Amino acid sequence: NDDGDVAAAGIVPRAAVDLFKRVRFDQAYVYDIAISMVQIYNETAIDLLTNSGASLKATQRKDGAGGFELADCEWRHCRDAVDLLGNFRRGRTNLIYAETKMNRHSSRSHCVLLVRVNRVSRAASSSTDESTGCKLYTQLQGLLTIVDMAGSERAKKSQSQGVRFNEATHINGSLLTFGNVVHALAEKQMHIPFRDSMLTKLLESSLSGRSRTALIVCVAPETEHAHESITSLELAARCMRVESRPIVYSADVEVDPSVFIRGLEEASGTTALHRLNRDRL
Repeated sequence: NDDGDVAAAGIVPRAAVDLFKRVRFDQAYVYDIAISMVQIYNETAIDLLTNSGASLKATQRKDGAGGFELADCEWRHCRDAVDLLGNFRRGRTNLIYAETKMNRHSSRSHCVLLVRVNRVSRAASSSTDESTGCKLYTQLQGLLTIVDMAGSERAKKSQSQGVRFNEATHINGSLLTFGNVVHALAEKQMHIPFRDSMLTKLLESSLSGRSRTALIVCVAPETEHAHESITSLELAARCMRVESRPIVYSADVEVDPSVFIRGLEEASGTTALHRLNRDRL
């Protein structure tokens, strides 16, 4: 964490260190790792890495994974865990917090961290495009989505008014939609209301059963918050009923062989595939 206490490190630092540790010891593949970070504030997605304040449009994904992605979202390529966490900390400083009656540092938005992992085998076979002389390599694609959801808020308890009340209304609305999506998935209903909120749009590929998904529920020990705790645990129980069958996605990448070879000669495998993706035609 920010205090340097390794034992108190959260999910993101642990995931970053573990990811790059695995990359470092996997000599069979060349990796490209990049992150993006957004907040969903009042049903609007805002890029946290650029802090431009401009809203991002959710568009249908074209990679076969289904769901939505954010157009014009900033992606930062990362060479190691330190690089990734540096970008994460900079993005976190742009999150919107406010004081309410219940919480001095209340999240007023959902925070979404996306970690994109692409890899190509060093010994991968390839075909050649005779018109360009470029080779086609099969690239495996993975996406880790980590979401810190803002907590549900009862206006009577938090005494939110004005802007704070409007924020709470949007937070509760998106959490309600998330619960409706989980309920529909657990009951195997034909229609799943993914499109009803920005949060569930971005989580469609994670919740639709084609990915490995985990949910961590935070509850308060005080009896005065028993209603909220019970509601959260009921949601967790429904999530346990959602079935998943993870799928591995791949795509053909066209690249000049000299670019790939030059990248492989560099010390960092991450930089090699970054160059491959950057320079592909």
